[in-house]
Amino acid sequence: MSVEGERQDEAARAFVGSHPGFFVGATQDEALARLAYLADAGLRCGLVTGRTGTGKSTVLRRFADERRGNGCSVVLIDVTGIGEADLLRGLIKGLGITVHARFRRDALWLELIDGLRGRELAQQSCLLIFDHFDRALPEAHQVVRRLLAEQAGAYAATFILAFSGSSFPIVAREWRQTADLRIELSPLTADETTLFLRDSLEALGLPHDAFDPDAARMVFLSTGGVPKDIARVFERALLAAQHDDRRQVSSDIVAAALDELSLLRPPA
Repeated sequence: MSVEGERQDEAARAFVGSHPGFFVGATQDEALARLAYLADAGLRCGLVTGRTGTGKSTVLRRFADERRGNGCSVVLIDVTGIGEADLLRGLIKGLGITVHARFRRDALWLELIDGLRGRELAQQSCLLIFDHFDRALPEAHQVVRRLLAEQAGAYAATFILAFSGSSFPIVAREWRQTADLRIELSPLTADETTLFLRDSLEALGLPHDAFDPDAARMVFLSTGGVPKDIARVFERALLAAQHDDRRQVSSDIVAAALDELSLLRPPA
């Protein structure tokens, strides 16, 4: 490999480690706008759903950062496998409150509710965001149930519950009935996938035509426009092309990358 090729290879690996796999396509842009409406209107609860890899977590992080910048009190927690006590402590710390209760659950609840009431008295808007709610333990669901019940007359906050799945996320009737608004993220279109690849190339300082049109089309067809999968194929294909000192990623390189990543369906 040439010196230039080694430099680009290192740049690509660094990019893969930092790139969030997020592209602001129409569905992500709409999701951000609807989340803003949910918060600005002071609605009680919203659901964010979508296939695994469509960018829900990244959308939620971006939205949370924007709201914090506007002075809103925001707590964003990935509730995968978290029990009651850990979730309560995470919420308390997220609100910027020193945890005194440690392992006493009744005291943890008191600290949390007092913290939420304090933000209500200070007229500070509050967002509680629970990512991967579909992977939460029953204890975490119970915490959210109780918080929603305590909310009436005690404090004002907007809850956001995010659900994912390999195809269509399954949302229990309880949470569908609780929600005031449902926001669904969809995969990218073919044109958006091409723009995603171009943006990724630009981030590396590489020319937009480093992926030929057939290669870009293959990426879309094989990933279904799921950003997380697009990013994985982009990484593998680009590294392979640079390793072979090829200036452009062609469809045969993408096919090899897909085979390596086991994204191609086995023959019938």
